[in-house]
Amino acid sequence: MSGAKETPRQKMIGMMYLVLTAMLALNVSKDILNAFVIVNEGMVRTNKNFSDKIQSTYDAFEKAYKKAPGKVGPYYDKAKKAKALSEEMTKYIKDLRTEVIAYTDGIDKGKAENISLEEVQSKDNFDKPMEILIGNEDKNNGKGKTLKEKLNKFKKEMLDLIPSQYQKNVNLPINTEDVLSNTEKKKEKWETAMFFHTVLAADVALLNKLIGDVKNTEVEVVNELLKSVDASDFKFDQVCAKVIPSSNYVMQGEQYKADIILAAYDSRQAADITIGGATIKTEDGVGKYQTVASGEGVRKYEGVIKVKKADDEKVYPFSSEYVVARPSATISPTKMNVFYIGVDNPVSISVPGVPTEKIRPSISGGGQLVPKGRGEYIVRVTKAGTVKISVSAELGDSKSKTVKSMGALDFRCKRIPDAQANIGGKREGKVSKGFFAAAGSINLEMPGFDFDVKYRIVSFKFNYVTKAGPVEETSNSNRFTPGMLGAINNQSRGTTISFNNIKIAGPDGERTISPIAYVLQ
Repeated sequence: MSGAKETPRQKMIGMMYLVLTAMLALNVSKDILNAFVIVNEGMVRTNKNFSDKIQSTYDAFEKAYKKAPGKVGPYYDKAKKAKALSEEMTKYIKDLRTEVIAYTDGIDKGKAENISLEEVQSKDNFDKPMEILIGNEDKNNGKGKTLKEKLNKFKKEMLDLIPSQYQKNVNLPINTEDVLSNTEKKKEKWETAMFFHTVLAADVALLNKLIGDVKNTEVEVVNELLKSVDASDFKFDQVCAKVIPSSNYVMQGEQYKADIILAAYDSRQAADITIGGATIKTEDGVGKYQTVASGEGVRKYEGVIKVKKADDEKVYPFSSEYVVARPSATISPTKMNVFYIGVDNPVSISVPGVPTEKIRPSISGGGQLVPKGRGEYIVRVTKAGTVKISVSAELGDSKSKTVKSMGALDFRCKRIPDAQANIGGKREGKVSKGFFAAAGSINLEMPGFDFDVKYRIVSFKFNYVTKAGPVEETSNSNRFTPGMLGAINNQSRGTTISFNNIKIAGPDGERTISPIAYVLQ
């Protein structure tokens, strides 16, 4: 018998029916149930990651709201509404999960609410979960139907929070459409496809997957609301004078430099700046003040900024100070304020007024200082802790030469930060199946880390969950195996694809980095 070409989703549903039919005749193996436990634990961790991610977005919203409540307020209120809807939907799914566990395992709901799937005794039972989730199949009166209705209502309410002109930019992960049965060639209700003849272990994992979909929906909606706020339109209503010196600590004989600006919470205006009655040069509204530092000690100065308006003139006084000191050593890391184990840490060492060849640096506490020329050095450290760089200078001529200590500075020694995994430049989110085939591998990056350090992926694990059971496969490189790509192509829209236990090797040894996960669209 022939028919229309089946989609990967239809093929997957057909395969699940075959497996579930076999499960009716045989006891579900302990290995399969344990695998459900493992995958469920992964879903719980993923849901926590979603919660952590959305909190950072709410923090950004609150910060923007404090700056401009009038402009941000309407979007912030919608974001808080999104949070309330997500919490309500998540609570319903959790309560349903608790009810199914309690009824199937014969325990009270208080215990069922906190029990881990591993501790559940009736993981292979499918009759009792169906009584709750499917009910009377002919009447379709199970709570799976109610769950679908609530998910549809939640999805609509969340989408309605986004301004209509931006809704096309959002593709929410919740999908409760009826499924075409591979065996009967007809549409099957979503709740039946999800929960008919599925064991308790699978039901719990699927309910946790739906919680992840709810959290992911919240992330998408709140991020879109935040993007709808145009930061460039912020209007400010306060002004104050600001002095921005290049440095408040100046060597004797050197020049002191500072920028003097009017920090205006309004459109930029031209300003007249005077110090001690003398007008100073301005460029693009920024005063450029400089004077020769003479003598040691604190030097103070003050002035005014005058701003002309249509009917009056505003005057804003300011004052500042700087310190004139004798020459001393300058020890500055050229990339970071710490030293990292296993890499070359560039450091520039100088003493104002002293030639480079007259400077005598040293390191103590467990490190190596390698000269590179012209005051540049490489510091190498092998353990965490603190090292000290001390600097002396050779002063005087050949007849009265002395070596004088010019100062010292402690540096922290730290391990190199974890590399971050990504696929095709993305660390998470919704992607197509072809995205993985096009990428071909997991990549590593070190965002915000300026050193040229190389890591390679030693191995990683790939897993996802279906009604037929969980899947896990290992790659001993950064490349996807043919089995992984084939498995991805057989998954349905909304399936979460996870890459865990990513082991990498670098100059400081091997380590395991954070997992990454994506949702198929």
